Amino acid sequence: MRSSDMLGELMRLQKMLSRADIELLVATFWVIWYARNKFVFEGLKLNPNLLLAKAEAINEAFSRTKSLDVLHGENLQKKKPNVWTLPPHGWMKINVDAATDKESQCSGLGVVIRDNQGKCMAAAIKKSKFTGDVSYVEAEAAEWGLYIAKEAGLKAVILETDSLEVANLINKRKASSTEIFWRVKEIQAMKQEFSLFEAKHVSRSCNLCSLAKLALGRAHSDVW
Repeated sequence: MRSSDMLGELMRLQKMLSRADIELLVATFWVIWYARNKFVFEGLKLNPNLLLAKAEAINEAFSRTKSLDVLHGENLQKKKPNVWTLPPHGWMKINVDAATDKESQCSGLGVVIRDNQGKCMAAAIKKSKFTGDVSYVEAEAAEWGLYIAKEAGLKAVILETDSLEVANLINKRKASSTEIFWRVKEIQAMKQEFSLFEAKHVSRSCNLCSLAKLALGRAHSDVW
């Protein structure tokens, strides 16, 4: 398709789709172009699921950048940007997330591990059974993230989750007598296998992990 044809097609779609859909479409076009260049010039064949997650992450980052443009002057100085931040030198950051489908009674777990330059070092998805407790699923995602980090031989990690309850339980700031307690006990045992470990609660906009929904449509786990 020629560039003029592509531009005309985008203008036609602009009348049919929302602005958010158009932005996601443009991000998807970019990752397709990126994957094409990787294949042509480096002979690398990238995973389509990871490319889709990359497009969603680019679109999310662009949306947050636009929201920051609204802030200016004193408001910009007073308000700390609500964005994902790089881990310190020598550390890896594990972002985990969970998605649920109540109708099929399934949950999807997503993990993305990045280094102190923001480079994705590993990503993983896993399908699990949904028991009705969202916090339990978030704890399951945290445990899955630590498992991937341990298998990768990482030593200093920061685990980030957008579940405040899970973060507090891992850090022993809260007690629980429910089923989630035993899952968290497993996490606390696993964290002893790392030389340095931190668990943090972050807002959903800071938790750059868009893979959980992909896991819902998978029959097995995938690790890249």
